Order: sequence, then C-alpha cells, then structure tokens
Amino acid sequence: MSDGPGSESEREERAGPGTTAPATLGVWDLAWPTIVSFGAQTFVRFADFAMVGGLGPDALAAVGLGGQVYWLVQSLVNLAPTGLAAILARAWGARDFAEADLALRQSLLMGTLMAAFITLVGLPFSEGLIRIYGVDEGVVRLGGDYVYW
Repeated sequence: MSDGPGSESEREERAGPGTTAPATLGVWDLAWPTIVSFGAQTFVRFADFAMVGGLGPDALAAVGLGGQVYWLVQSLVNLAPTGLAAILARAWGARDFAEADLALRQSLLMGTLMAAFITLVGLPFSEGLIRIYGVDEGVVRLGGDYVYW
C-alpha cells in the first residue's frame, strides 16, 4: 500500500532493487512558505480596506489605488532578487561557495540601492503616482499619503 503519490515507498520502488532513491522535497514542501506569505499580504490588504471602509468612497479608492502602486513597485523590485536567488541556489548546490558569497553580496547591495532609489525618488512623487489614474484630488491626496506612509 502506498503512502501517497510521492511517498518514500514509491520512490524506493522506482529506484529499483539495491538502490536508494535520493531524498527530494515535494512541491507542497517547497511552496508552503510562499503560499503563507501571499496569504498574509492578502490579509493586510483586506485589513486596510476594512479599516477605511467607514471613511467613505474616497478613502476606499485611495487605499485601492495606493495598493496598485505598491504592487507595481513590489513586482519591479522583485525581479532582481528572484534571479539572484536562482544564481545563489545554483552556486550553493554546486558547492561553489565563493560564487554563492558573491551572489549574496550583490543581492544585498542591489537591494540597498533599490531601496534608496525608491525612497529618494518614489516617495516625493507618491501623489503623482496616484494622479496618473485620473481620480479626484481628494483621492490623490489620500492615496499619496497612503503610499508615502
């Protein structure tokens, strides 16, 4: 009887007699931290809407558009670290610790530079980023404050 599709007994059967199957992680073992992370981010967005829901449609629009700006920046900022994580993982798996160290240092430097750039260039223009959506000035002001803080 099988313990499941990716169970240890099935891996041993596929490996053949006298051999041992390599230890592997299943998809869910690898994915659950990401699933929890995205769930937490979704909950924060829900909490933002719940907190301002009674303040009126301008406040709800400001939080919604501010969230759009946040996710746009978030998606752009995640491009480089995702690639660097792959390089780091490959170097670590190959036991090339010098390259892994270099990739880690580059990712820390790149993250610091991106954070500084977004802080110095993005935050002063937070209202302008909301204004792009063509909404009323009240929404622009509230959305700019939401993005800024």
